[in-house]
Amino acid sequence: MRIAYLILAHTDVKQLNRLLKQLCEMQDVYLHVDQKADFSIDEINDYSSLYILTQRTRCYWGDISLVEATLLLYRAALQKKYDRYVLLSGQDYPLYAQKDLQTYFAKHADVEFIRGFAITDKNQDYFKIQQRHFMKPFFHNKKTDRFLHHLLRYGITKNRLFYKKTDLILQGQTYTVYGGGQWHALTHAFASYMMDLIDTQPKLLTYFQTSYAPDEMLFQTILFNSPFRDHTFKKGVEAAYVDDIHRWTALHVMKINAYGEVSPYSNDDYAYLKASEALFFRKAVSGISDTLIDRLEEEFYAASI
Repeated sequence: MRIAYLILAHTDVKQLNRLLKQLCEMQDVYLHVDQKADFSIDEINDYSSLYILTQRTRCYWGDISLVEATLLLYRAALQKKYDRYVLLSGQDYPLYAQKDLQTYFAKHADVEFIRGFAITDKNQDYFKIQQRHFMKPFFHNKKTDRFLHHLLRYGITKNRLFYKKTDLILQGQTYTVYGGGQWHALTHAFASYMMDLIDTQPKLLTYFQTSYAPDEMLFQTILFNSPFRDHTFKKGVEAAYVDDIHRWTALHVMKINAYGEVSPYSNDDYAYLKASEALFFRKAVSGISDTLIDRLEEEFYAASI
């Protein structure tokens, strides 16, 4: 079972290095470092199985730039043929040893670990594709950009005169738009299908250009409109809509605070994490998650003896 780990990183290089230490031991890792990351490439530990992308983009939350960075990772990894492509954040961490993860993915070799629900059905997330969203800063000046985003939000985004057409039509087929969690683990068969569709149907990325959080929609939309739609670990589209997007992760466990932010886990959460049946947790933060990761590393070492 050849696994390619695809990592999007933007902060906390100490924690990133701890993650790389685990993943690079047995598998290849492809790393995209945000152009505006708070660390330099030189601070990343070197491994023969680590491929750091030289082409980088400036990533912004909720913006198409996160999709662009993810596609850069897929393009690099697909030059080699892996059995599985696992998308992670630089602040993720495995809950099990690499050989256990490898066994798990081998056991589910044809499963697409991604979840999705229909957005086109005009549920609570319909605004993500109906309205035009502008997430990138224009001048990289906080005051100026705050003013412009406020102007765009109430002058264009929420103005019905500027609503987008929500129909997505490719090759004469009307696609239902689906949403779900950002993080996933895909087979080579689907990853190849996905990239071929993106390369031959440029309207696909154009459609999501001003959508809200397209990294939580593009991959689901392609998969659930494809012959792979019933190959997910949930056996297809999920009818029940859950408001909290973090519950739509396929392999992760995460907790959201009162402000809608992902909170870090500490050693106090060990029992909860191990009982979660997840393979990875998000997020791990230096100074908060150190003891937890020390404990997990001891388990990984014991399992390798």
